[in-house]
Amino acid sequence: LSTLWLRLFIIAIASVGLVAGEPSASLLGDKYSPTTDVSSIVSLSQLLEAIALQPSHETGEALYKKIAPNSDDLSLESLANGAGDAAFFQSRTNPLYSIFMYALWRSPHGSGKDPGAEQPVSDMTFLGESVRTYGHTIVSDEFGKTSGYDPVLTAETIRAVNVWMATVQSLYDAVALCDGGDDPEFEEGTIVSPVDMAAAFWFGNHPGDDDAAGGGALEDPSMGSNGNGTMYAWAERARSNFGFDDAPAPFDANAEIMKGLKALQSKLPECWYEDDGPLDPAQPGAGMSGPTTEEEPDTVDTPEVSAEVRRMADDVVRYMTVPLVQNLIHSAANVVSEGNEAAHADDDIDYVILYGLVTIPPIAVCDATVFNDLYDVLVADEKVKGLDDDRLFSVLNSLYSRLLCLGVPCDWIGQSSRLDEIDDEAWPLCNDPATNFDPVKYSGIVADTDAF
Repeated sequence: LSTLWLRLFIIAIASVGLVAGEPSASLLGDKYSPTTDVSSIVSLSQLLEAIALQPSHETGEALYKKIAPNSDDLSLESLANGAGDAAFFQSRTNPLYSIFMYALWRSPHGSGKDPGAEQPVSDMTFLGESVRTYGHTIVSDEFGKTSGYDPVLTAETIRAVNVWMATVQSLYDAVALCDGGDDPEFEEGTIVSPVDMAAAFWFGNHPGDDDAAGGGALEDPSMGSNGNGTMYAWAERARSNFGFDDAPAPFDANAEIMKGLKALQSKLPECWYEDDGPLDPAQPGAGMSGPTTEEEPDTVDTPEVSAEVRRMADDVVRYMTVPLVQNLIHSAANVVSEGNEAAHADDDIDYVILYGLVTIPPIAVCDATVFNDLYDVLVADEKVKGLDDDRLFSVLNSLYSRLLCLGVPCDWIGQSSRLDEIDDEAWPLCNDPATNFDPVKYSGIVADTDAF
């Protein structure tokens, strides 16, 4: 089994065209030091910045398809538009991808919307296209607009749909690699660390200073050329809209993600043990390059390390979910606060739909009724246009009651500054329920079904 997982991982790396080389320069200033070459992934954040600044949808789409430097075929499009073993997103290793596919297939826009519907994955659709490529379908809808094309919204869509899930996939690739048990490569420089990949997707070309976070709010994001296209800056903008008394939300998702990734980077070499103990994590590329001799070392199973790596990956995914929830609440509050009379109310509606699509899918396996209700209000266009105080109150009640289906407690989200501006409403309070949803346990159920 371990050899199979390694082979599949190498196939996945090759499918997105990553070319191994010398370790990349430090990310986010000097806060994260890759042990492998992820420069191609870093360049994707620059392409996102360029898309946001291009008024032409033809130019934007060309940038979406543009092959990243130092790669064979890595692009923002290739992340979500592959098939089979050549796809970057893989349900066999990524439980969240399976959950998203299931939820969108079961949604009103999916071919599994009717109760009792059964289909093989190959026949499942979302918005009339294969559910496996739902991310590419959502992005293509933005490029396909005949009027009202919004480059900033399109870049935001690519970021929240494709790059976010690519980060998740990289984290669970690390879990799968650790589950394998064998040192992943016995020839230096031919494999890329999945933890480094996750870090590159998240931090990109961000320089690591506060100024690069940009203009904060979704309705007027500052998309310059200094790291504002990164997931890191995106998360900072989301956090700036939440807090108390003009102070940012106390929970800092980016700080926790950084700590989690560095801990994973240090932990991963422990997955491969030699007779005389673990590989030395202090050596450059330890656990990624293996021994320099031709003879392979004896290895032993490390199930306790594998379980710890999975828990650590799960935690980073939970931290990554916080900006999704914050952006959903903030954009919905914008629609209610400004109303349909505002010149850019339709833009706010587009953000509600986007963040409804990328935030609520895990609720489908936790509470299908709540998922359907939220999808109807947040994603169905006419319902979003009718979003008012009463409906927003109901949305917040439902969302807060199922936050732990998303893996995040209430105090990680904070209080929306925009809600305080809406008619002094007594908005529902977020209180964590007594029971929790276990995504790891559910991922096992998904793996045992015929469909996933």
